[in-house]
This record gives sequence, C-alpha cells and structure tokens, in this order.
Amino acid sequence: MYDKIKGIKEVFLPPYPKEASQEMINYLREVERNLRELSRRTYTDTESSFTDVGYIQEDVGSIQEEIESIQEEIESILEDLGTSLQQISYLESVVIDIKLDINSLNSQINGINSQINWIYSQLSSLQSTVSSLSSRISNLENQVGAGGTARPGTPYLYQMFFDSSLGKPIWWSGSNWVDSEGNIV
Repeated sequence: MYDKIKGIKEVFLPPYPKEASQEMINYLREVERNLRELSRRTYTDTESSFTDVGYIQEDVGSIQEEIESIQEEIESILEDLGTSLQQISYLESVVIDIKLDINSLNSQINGINSQINWIYSQLSSLQSTVSSLSSRISNLENQVGAGGTARPGTPYLYQMFFDSSLGKPIWWSGSNWVDSEGNIV
C-alpha cells in the first residue's frame, strides 16, 4: 500500500518548495488541482465499479441459471445411471444363469464323452470278436471246401460239405455222410 501511496504522491504532488512564497502558493494550487483530478477519477472509477457490479450481478444470475441447468442434467444422468445399474444387475444375473447352464452342459458333455469312450471300447472288443469269427469262418470254409462232387477223404465229426451233384449240404456223422434230414447220402 505504501508503494501505491508513494506512486500517487509522485504523480499528484509537485516537489515541495523550500520557501514560503509565490512558489508555495503555486505549490498549493498544484496540489489542489491534483486533488480535484484525483477525486474526479475516483468518482468515475467508483461509478464504473458500480456499473461493473451490475454486470457482475447479471453474470452471477446467468451462472446460477447454468448451474441449475447442469444440476437438472446431473439428476437426469443419475436417473439414467440408476436404470443402467439395474440393467447391469439383471445382465449379471443372466450371465450367472448362463454360466450355470454352461457348467451343466459341460457335465452332460463329459457324461456323453464317457459313454462314447465306453462305446469305442465295446466296438474295439466287438472288432476283435468279428476278426476272430472271420478267422474261424475262413478256417471252416477251408475245411468245408468249395463244394463239388469229391467229398473230403478224412472228414472230422460233423464236417459240412456242399455236394454239388446233390445240390445240398451234407454232414459227416462219424460213419456216413447225411443230409439235413438225417438220410445217408
């Protein structure tokens, strides 16, 4: 503040005269003139400040309206947020249900995979049985022969042979060849 007063003093007050004379009178007139100028400026500045206060009050009113508008927007956003949070909560429950369904399906798939593995093991066993039967059938076919009129010379018990001259299969009974009705042929 001293700097401001010092600045005002230097601007408005002329140098102080050393003698009380005409110089002193001139000095006092100069001081009076400067004080009038200072008071005029102060009045104008004060009036300007009051005018600025009016503008500021208008600005404050405008700002208050903007604040109210922003508060309304915030309330609307909060309502939307509440709705969104409810939807998120619902979606979370749906996701939990889907996870439970997926876990259930995974359990069912694991059960089906176990059944498929069991079926594969059964098929493998069945393939072994089919291979064994195929081999035995092949052996039987070799023993039966392709058929014809020449019967096997040393047949084994119940060996079958297709006699083409008779047009039917026959079996070795241990002593004779017989047809399906037990007749010796």
